[in-house]
Amino acid sequence: ARVQAQRELSDRDRRLAAAFDAAPIGMAVVAADGRWLQVNPALGQLTGRTTTDLTGSRVHDLTHPEDRAAGVALLTEILAGRRDGYQRRSRLRHHNGDYLPVDITVTAVRDDDEPPYLVVQIQASAPTPNPLD
Repeated sequence: ARVQAQRELSDRDRRLAAAFDAAPIGMAVVAADGRWLQVNPALGQLTGRTTTDLTGSRVHDLTHPEDRAAGVALLTEILAGRRDGYQRRSRLRHHNGDYLPVDITVTAVRDDDEPPYLVVQIQASAPTPNPLD
């Protein structure tokens, strides 16, 4: 029974890793201090960087300067336990220097004795229609 349970856990982990890597939107696991711990290829494509380049760097290094304060405020609320997640629009710097409008969904994952980590989903924002068109 123990071998079977171990096999099922291994299969589940393999499926989860494959789904993370194959997801069509940018996904990441982010530490409480804002470091990218794990990123998928779609996030690399979105930012024009490799997953290796992103891993270990900080989210705020790619965030538009005007958007950083709002992101820090939301992260502070998560770390204080007043919020479990959020959705917001922001801008991320592409490797070519352009800032891309993105929609970000952040969810905190809490383990009993560990600081929370964040599961982040990022996708390019759809253009906002011009009401005069």
